[in-house]
Amino acid sequence: MQMRSFAVAAFLVLGLAGCALPLLSRPSIPPEQQAFFAGLRGLCGQSFMGSAVEAPPGDTVYPGRRMVMHVRECTDERVIIPVEVGNDRSRTWVISRGSTGLRLTHVHRHPDGSEDTNSRYGGATLTRGETWRQNFPADTFSIRMVPGRATQTWTLELRPGHSFDYSLHRVSNDLRYRFRFDLARASP
Repeated sequence: MQMRSFAVAAFLVLGLAGCALPLLSRPSIPPEQQAFFAGLRGLCGQSFMGSAVEAPPGDTVYPGRRMVMHVRECTDERVIIPVEVGNDRSRTWVISRGSTGLRLTHVHRHPDGSEDTNSRYGGATLTRGETWRQNFPADTFSIRMVPGRATQTWTLELRPGHSFDYSLHRVSNDLRYRFRFDLARASP
């Protein structure tokens, strides 16, 4: 009888511990970031048209070009968003959950699929942000790559059913970009 009680107790303890492990191993991030990330995941499998609504004078890369964001791979840990600018499909935004917040990483690839040397830059949230807006100041890697990024912040804004905005602001020289994607209707 005593052996049976021990076996049942051991089974319960180990079973409950096994159930708790996924909860313990998952990074805990502020509720505002959880809501923002869940909103991004809600867009998974869809594509949205957009355009540059703000760019520096003389910029010839973004203004007037068709832009499409494809919310592709979505897991509990990251959302991958390839972005087309005209016929250029070299850009991908990766939003991932870290141990203390969210991270935005930019991945750039050549037409043959090889990674560009100007890739993997971005930043992580330093504050809770808002359920609809998160800021990503440039991290050390990004600043080493381009020292001017020391005063740079990327911002993502998500207004479900309305718009998704990606923006960049570099305080040192007032460089600003803003791309807006229409979430009111998915693109084929």
